[in-house]
Formats: sequence, structure tokens, C-alpha cells
Amino acid sequence: GFSGEQFALPEALGLLRQPVGNGSQPVFAVINACDPLNLGGLITPGNKTAAVAGNRILLENGIPVARISGEQLEIFSNAGQLAKAEAARRLSTVRTLYSAQHT
Repeated sequence: GFSGEQFALPEALGLLRQPVGNGSQPVFAVINACDPLNLGGLITPGNKTAAVAGNRILLENGIPVARISGEQLEIFSNAGQLAKAEAARRLSTVRTLYSAQHT
């Protein structure tokens, strides 16, 4: 069931989890569910997100904290208050732009 992640070096996961910058602020990134970094439920604990082009995942320091599948926004139980706010802002924005371009 693996696609690209089998080519990653063992230390890659640790590097992805390290915050960039000053270390006091979390680093958020939105990835497409088709991205090889979609490791939730495969290599990292948590929910598996279907690799469908419209699905997006919010990572906080490399850990999945929220996703949007179809039109459904899901905040994971490990998400803090800042992650919840970022999920609503970032995933809804990405989804809205994606929907506008593909309708």
C-alpha cells in the first residue's frame, strides 16, 4: 500500500517533524492527499486520508492535525487551538480555490 514513502530515508520523518525557524512557533503546511507526504495512517499514527486530488491535509510540524475530504472539514483530536484556527482558515481557503477552478 505504499507509493513514494518507501524511498524516504529513515531519518526523513524526524526531519519533517522539526519546526523551521525560531522553534517557538509551529510550522503549518497544507498538502494534497495525493502527495507522498500523506503518511497518516500508514507510517505515522492517525487517520488515513484517501489519495484523491481534492482532499487536503494540514500538517503541524509534520504531524497531520486536520483534513478536508470532499466538502467535509475534520479536525483531529491531537489539534490544539491554534491548529483548529489554522485548519479552518487554510483548508477552507485551499478547497474554495480548488472548487472554483474545477467546476
